[in-house]
Amino acid sequence: SVVGSLVIIYKICRCSKEKLSTPYHRIMFGLSCSDMILSATAMTSTFPCPEGITKYAYGNEITCTIQGFFTQFSLTEAFYSGSLCLYYVLYITFGYKERQIEQKFEPFLHAISLVIPFSTAVAGIPLKLYNFTGLRCGIAPSPVGCESDPSIECTRGKHARLFGYLFSFMWVGIIVLVIFLSLMTIFWSIWKLEKLLQSRYGESTLNLEASTRRRTRMSQKTRDLAWQGITYTLVFLLTYLWSIAYRFIKYRTGKGIFALAFLSKIFFPLQGFTNCAVYLRPHISRVRKSNPNCSYFWVLYKAAFTNTETSSKATAHLRAMPQRMNV
Repeated sequence: SVVGSLVIIYKICRCSKEKLSTPYHRIMFGLSCSDMILSATAMTSTFPCPEGITKYAYGNEITCTIQGFFTQFSLTEAFYSGSLCLYYVLYITFGYKERQIEQKFEPFLHAISLVIPFSTAVAGIPLKLYNFTGLRCGIAPSPVGCESDPSIECTRGKHARLFGYLFSFMWVGIIVLVIFLSLMTIFWSIWKLEKLLQSRYGESTLNLEASTRRRTRMSQKTRDLAWQGITYTLVFLLTYLWSIAYRFIKYRTGKGIFALAFLSKIFFPLQGFTNCAVYLRPHISRVRKSNPNCSYFWVLYKAAFTNTETSSKATAHLRAMPQRMNV
């Protein structure tokens, strides 16, 4: 996951003509940096947890608090994933140009993606919320089970379940809802564009005459960009849902499910890798089209470490799109 995020950052900063001059690249840069924080925190596993609380735990309350802080702050990855989906909705569905997104929406997207995770992460320190959760250190009461067993007094993390909902689950739930609605909106945009093209020309967009081929190309390019946004959405859900389900059941019942914990351990740290695969997909397709006889590894190298853009703007092919999808 760290390698995938580093590839995205390298591709943006060294191989792209645009570098960090577009909202899309800045959001992807923030998403990749957030993923690196999350992945580095996840790689520490149970090592920072207080010694003796579980297997391979060699830390203390301070190291557990540090891990818990970065676990909470890595919520920025979820916020940036939601921001990326909103970017696609603004661009595809509502027809906003890059400059309009940059001026009207991007400052808000960055602010909310950074301020909420950071402020909740800081608030957890004086509240002593960061304790062993069953997977690693995060928002949890200590000792384990004290909130559900009246005979055990909570020495740390009092009302951790409430703060867990307010600081984490509530925001993740909102983000998942936003991402799901974004997914439906993008699907609706594709369907609407196809209907508009077919109603105007009276035939399938796949069989238009030469005079209307430009519309066909526009439709195909719109679908390509839309599927890019849809794929980002699906990989977010694939990597996050297992962890969300495990932690929700853990907070509700006080007991975790091993299968969900196992799937969470596998998928949760992989978003950087999956994001990299999605980010490179159009570049791989472009290189493969230009070099059909080259090996896949050569194509992958060229796509990841060289400039494969066909114009000075990665999204220039959509500038001819009608404003607000009015074909």
